[in-house]
Amino acid sequence: MSDPHIDHVTEDEPAATWDILYPRRYFESFSKIYQAMCDGFISQLENHLGRQRKEVDVSSLWAKSGVSDTSLEDYLRTTLAHLQLHDCWQNNQLWLKKFRAKFGREPIADPLIRYKWQLGEAVTQDQYDAAVKERELFGSWFRTSVMADEGERLPATYNRLMLLPMLRSGQLNPTYRYEYPSRSFDEVARSRQGFGFDPDNLPILSGLPCINIPFDQISYHSDASGVTERLPVSISLVGPEGSDHALMRMARDFLKNAPQLQTKVKCGSKAF
Repeated sequence: MSDPHIDHVTEDEPAATWDILYPRRYFESFSKIYQAMCDGFISQLENHLGRQRKEVDVSSLWAKSGVSDTSLEDYLRTTLAHLQLHDCWQNNQLWLKKFRAKFGREPIADPLIRYKWQLGEAVTQDQYDAAVKERELFGSWFRTSVMADEGERLPATYNRLMLLPMLRSGQLNPTYRYEYPSRSFDEVARSRQGFGFDPDNLPILSGLPCINIPFDQISYHSDASGVTERLPVSISLVGPEGSDHALMRMARDFLKNAPQLQTKVKCGSKAF
């Protein structure tokens, strides 16, 4: 797992001291199998860093902060969806206009894309502006009160590291493009637009560096191929603002020194 870019920009920097933050409630929302696999990964990370995980409840910290009277889950329920739907629709306007002018018809597009455009067109400017403010308020709080503490005087090489489960990995089940089990197309399509609360989105909305590490795989019988296939299992490492290089270096060094973990991901049906 050697990358000349990472080696060049980080090798001369002092090694950081990492404090591992573990939001247990987020991990417990997934299967026991996924939790056990992640626990093995985290134990190796603890050994490598010489630090024990510290449990943290982000939602409780938010509620105690007084930043908003609304729970974190409700506060961010539509934020990401309104941001990305609005931007997707607006960013496609120019080429759609040119296509219609040239060919005199609408372009052929996947139903999910058309559904996204319809939702994006319906997002009002007030809703978009509100989502921007929600992102800014949450991001500022998360960066300074969870991933750092303005009241603490810590050495420059001190970093907080938050572990987050990955939604698709935690489900341990494949998602087929053609399958809409017991739900309508509208329900499935809407579920993929960012509505609701998902821990995956915390680093996205706060603008923090995040590395997703695939570290294992699990077998399942594929309805599509009719044979046993494998799904990669991964976990996310989130660092504080400005820790991009330190986070990459730490992840690289950890994987190099964790003999039980793979350091290369293959292309194709098997990750390892």
